[in-house]
Formats: sequence, C-alpha cells, structure tokens
Amino acid sequence: MNLSDCIAQLKNHQTLFENFLATATLAQRQWRPDAESWSMHGVICHLLDEERRDFRPRIQHLLAGNTTSWQAIEPQDWPILHRYAEWNFYETLQAFLLERSASIAWLENLEQVDWQTTYNLPPLDGIRAGDILVSWVAHDILHLRQLVELKFSFWENHTDDFECGYAGDW
Repeated sequence: MNLSDCIAQLKNHQTLFENFLATATLAQRQWRPDAESWSMHGVICHLLDEERRDFRPRIQHLLAGNTTSWQAIEPQDWPILHRYAEWNFYETLQAFLLERSASIAWLENLEQVDWQTTYNLPPLDGIRAGDILVSWVAHDILHLRQLVELKFSFWENHTDDFECGYAGDW
C-alpha cells in the first residue's frame, strides 16, 4: 500500500463527489428507486458521517497508540438517528468537502506511520490501520458507483414517453 496513492484517490474522489452532486436537481437528489434504497441526499449525509465518525477517527485512534475500544458506530441507523431528511443537501455537501480536505491534510502530514498497527478488540479484532485506509478508498468507490446507478436509474425512469435502451446494456 502506498500512502500517496491513497491520498491521491481520496482527493480525486472528493472532486468526483463535488462535481457529480453539485448539479443534481432536487428531484434527482431525493429520488430513490424503491423504499429500501438510498437517495443521493442520503448518500452525501452518510459520507459526511463516515468522514467525521469512522475512517479518519479510527485511524487516528490506532496511530495514537490507543488500546481502548473505539466508539461504536451503526451506519445503517444513522439516517433515522441523525435525521438525514432534515439536513440541507448543499450544506451537507460543503461540510463533507471540508471534512475530506481536513482528512487529506491530516494524512499528508503523517510521518513514519506503521500501517500494520492493529486494533485488537472485538468485533474488529485484527484490523490494521492500513486496512482501514484502503477500505476508506474502496468505500468511496462503492458510493460513487451507487451515485452513478442512482442517476442512471433516475434518468431511465424519468424520460416521459422515451426509452434509454439505445444507450446500451448496463
């Protein structure tokens, strides 16, 4: 694992999230293909919570040599617990972008990090700081894919009498 590659990916993803979401219409931001799916609005709220409560704080905890358990998180409960429906989309997007900038700045200032530093408490016994870092990058990719799929599905379902089949198979 190369720290600079991870940082470059997180920076790139920050730009992708910003560009992809900044021009989304209200209808696109709120639309969900079904009751179980997230909307674009829900995704950006989740990303802000993850940035503040998960990846960076957990890596910081490990690298600081803390042997205590870290704060439990339940991301699947956050939409209700944190009242995502009440969050302003653009304020949330800007807050996420600021948090991501802070995360990148923190990562860029790390020196001589042991990415093998391991968390040794259940339920994540054995997870290393490096595992969390590469998972952070992968987590972004999963949500970028989710956002693309949401936008495609929205477009496919909101074209009036026209069909998108000519675009090709997905």
